[in-house]
Amino acid sequence: MLAKNLKISSPIILIKLIGSRRLAILVDIGEYAIVRIIDNITQKPLASCKLRNKTNNMRYYIVDDFIVSYDDIKKHIEIVQLDTTVVLYTNDKVLNDINDTLTALCMTKNGYNYATGDSSGVVKVWNPKVKEYRYAFKQHTSNVSCLSFNKSNNMLLSGGDDGAVILYALEFNENASVIMRHDFEIVKTYFIDKVVMSSDKNGTINIYDLEKKEIVNTVKIETGVKDIILAYERSCYIVLTQDDEILLINMQNLTDAPLKIDTDVKEVNSMTFDDENKKLILSTNLGHLLFYDLGVDNKVIAYNKVDHNEKKINKDFVFMTVDDSKLIRTVVKSSISQGFKDAKVIEASNGQEALNLLNEVDVNCLILDWNMPGFSGGEVLKYIRAIRKFDHIKIIMATTEGERSRIVSAIKDGADGYIVKPFSKESFKQSVLKYLNPNQVERK
Repeated sequence: MLAKNLKISSPIILIKLIGSRRLAILVDIGEYAIVRIIDNITQKPLASCKLRNKTNNMRYYIVDDFIVSYDDIKKHIEIVQLDTTVVLYTNDKVLNDINDTLTALCMTKNGYNYATGDSSGVVKVWNPKVKEYRYAFKQHTSNVSCLSFNKSNNMLLSGGDDGAVILYALEFNENASVIMRHDFEIVKTYFIDKVVMSSDKNGTINIYDLEKKEIVNTVKIETGVKDIILAYERSCYIVLTQDDEILLINMQNLTDAPLKIDTDVKEVNSMTFDDENKKLILSTNLGHLLFYDLGVDNKVIAYNKVDHNEKKINKDFVFMTVDDSKLIRTVVKSSISQGFKDAKVIEASNGQEALNLLNEVDVNCLILDWNMPGFSGGEVLKYIRAIRKFDHIKIIMATTEGERSRIVSAIKDGADGYIVKPFSKESFKQSVLKYLNPNQVERK
């Protein structure tokens, strides 16, 4: 049932599908976090964006088509729109009226309003453009665990560690009412047309009819619920259980037993579903991206696991020269052809082209320029070193005398060495040999 297993060396924080072809991955690089956009089908990189420096107090949320980062101490918020990886705005004061730890956040589709929940049980609805909150509610007795707006953005749901599910009618100012009570902490709440879904850690999933004002269905997951998302155009739920099972529940026929998608997946921290291509995508704390192809009629199609480390084109040693100067690329290609027996050389004129080629060709050694349009050489270096399937690639930075100061930081970021431009064919050969294993490539 597992179609693909892609390993990314850096820890993954969150993932979110944008449309049917683009997957946003929030990756922890250490000092900061990066949003990476890849093609959902081919896994080719498309774009990336660096968020502000990460701290121990930083919280991240994926809300519709936005990534929100929030610092609990500085009360700082940063918004990134996923379809463009553009930082929409940063604001140090927009949530400065939160006195307790932020525990939940949601956003309207247009990004105009936010709702926040904190550790004292307070829910606030904000208008960031005027830098103040519109409504404040104190209904929960402890942590607010989840929040969600309806499609019209005039109603809000909150779930809490106290087991309460609360509906807020925002058009009527501070009209809030408890519509359901669970015996355990709430995991997720959703609006689905005219009903509300709520789930708790003990495995109870309730369906509440907004018109009838009563619970109309209940499903019990014996192994508990850790996370739950909507699938198949909101007609099914995909459940991550407390025992790390992945289950699919058909809400059109609750008498059917849940379908087991996977029973042996560890440390899942985020899930997203592609309705158009019927794909489930999971990320783990260990840095794995898991892709499942699910068939029509809610049936799972069995696929063979794809090994992303297998060679794609040839078994010979392959160099890639990445430089926006055609002259430099020509010199590097000539130096390689004269210095190394049977070595193959491919070229890229910019960072994006290089990243695309790396997903098609098994490259052994990369000669990477610093200054290029689009992705710089330093950005390409960090991107490659964040993906484990590229660990075997030797990366040699091509620098000028005036850029030597960058070498220390490049080595810290994972470069294997450097070569100073301009260079002769013999000096190029000797410099490159220093960074290759003796059995990797045969010299002429």
